[in-house]
Amino acid sequence: MRYLISLDDAVRALASAVDLVGTDEVHHGKRVALMASTLAERLGWPLPRRIVAHRAAMLHDCGVSRSTEHHELIAQMEWPGAEAHCVRGADYLSGVPAFRELAPIVRWHHQRWCEMPSGLDKTIAETANLIFMADRMDALRAQYQVTHHPAGINRLMTALNAERGRLFHPDFVDLAEDVSRSEAFWFSLEPDAIEFSLDIVPLPHDRHALNWHEMHALSVLFARIIDAKSEFTADHSLHVGALSRLLAALMGLPRQRCGDVELAGLLHDLGKLRVPDEVLDKQGSLDLREKRVMARHSFETHVLLRRLFGDHPLADWAAWHHENLLGTGYPFRRKELPIEARIIAIADIFQALLQDRPYRRGKRPDEAMAILADLAAKKRIDGTIVQIVAAHLDVCVQAATGKSPRRRWPSFERRTAPFLLAGEIPQSKGARPRRQP
Repeated sequence: MRYLISLDDAVRALASAVDLVGTDEVHHGKRVALMASTLAERLGWPLPRRIVAHRAAMLHDCGVSRSTEHHELIAQMEWPGAEAHCVRGADYLSGVPAFRELAPIVRWHHQRWCEMPSGLDKTIAETANLIFMADRMDALRAQYQVTHHPAGINRLMTALNAERGRLFHPDFVDLAEDVSRSEAFWFSLEPDAIEFSLDIVPLPHDRHALNWHEMHALSVLFARIIDAKSEFTADHSLHVGALSRLLAALMGLPRQRCGDVELAGLLHDLGKLRVPDEVLDKQGSLDLREKRVMARHSFETHVLLRRLFGDHPLADWAAWHHENLLGTGYPFRRKELPIEARIIAIADIFQALLQDRPYRRGKRPDEAMAILADLAAKKRIDGTIVQIVAAHLDVCVQAATGKSPRRRWPSFERRTAPFLLAGEIPQSKGARPRRQP
C-alpha cells in the first residue's frame, strides 16, 4: 500500500495538532515557522536550508503535550524545564526517516547561543538558534500585544537586545529589529492571515508515495505525542492501533484494510491535544462545560486527518470512535458506521477499561468484557465484534496492554451470561491472526 502524502502537509498537520496544546493560544508553531522562514530568507540561506528550517520550526514543540508545560514555555524567556521537551521532540522525530534531519535542530532550539556545544555542526547550531529567537519573539508578541499596541514592538526588541550574544546570535537580533519595522510582518501572524501567509512560503509541496511502514512511523510519531498528554493515557493510542488491527484481521478484512485500520487507531485521539490537562486528569465527574470540551476532540481529529489524508476514509474511521449504533454518540451523532469505525470504537473502549484512569482503577479483563457485552446487548456497539473479542480474549488483552495475560480472573462466560443472548459467545478460540505487514 502506498500513501500519496505531501511532507509539508504532514508537517503542517502535525504542527496543527501540537498547536492545540495551547488550547487558547493556538498557531504558535505556525507563527514561529513563518518568522523563521522570513528571517532565513533575509539571511540569504539557500532554499533547501530554508525548507529544513521551516519544517523544524513547525515541529519545534512536538515534545510538548501537556498544556501546563506549554504555558510555562510561553510565559518565560528562559524556563528551567525547557530542555526536557527538546530531548523528547528530538527522540520523536528521529524515529521517522523523513524527519530525522530535523531532530538535532529541535534538540538544541532552547540552547543559549553562547553555550552551544563546540562540536555541533554550524548549520544546525544557527538554525536551532534562529528558531529559538523566533519562538521567543512569538511569546513576547502575545505578551506585549504587538499588533494592537505598536509600542509593544519597542518592548519586544528591548527584550531581544538584552539577550544579544547570550541567548541569541547578534546578527539574528539585528535582522529581527529590521524586519519588525514592517507592519505587514506582524499582520501576517494574525489568526485570520496565518494560513494564507504559510501558503505563500516557497516550499516544494510535492507529494511523496510513502509505503505502509513509512506511514506507520509517521503515525506512531503522532501517537507518542498524543499519549504523552497524560500519565493515564500512556501508550493508549499505540495499543488501540494494535488491537484495532488484530480485530480487523480476526474478522477477515483484507491485509491492506487491516493496515489502514491500525493507522486510524493510532491517530484516533489526535484532537485530544487541545483538551486541557485539568479536564483530562480530573478525578471526579466532568461538568457540562468540560464534557463539551472533551467532545470536541473527535471533531479536531477529523479536521486534522482530512488535511493529511484527503478523501481517504481513514479520517472518518478515526474520528467516529465515540459514535454508536443508536446515533447517541458524539460529536457527529451518526448511526450508520462502517465496520472499521466500529472496530476502533470497541478497541478504544476495551483498552481504556483495562487502563488506570484518574477516576478509577483499570478493570480486569472479565470486568471489561462484561461492560462490552452490556453495551452490545443495548445495541450501542457491534455485538459481532464483541464476540470476536470474547473468543480471543487472551490475545486481545495482550494487544490492548502490551502484556501477556495471566488467567487470574473468573470465567468470562459465567460473568457475562446475563448480558448476552444464549449462544452469542463463541466457544472456540479460533485460528491465530495472520501476520500483517
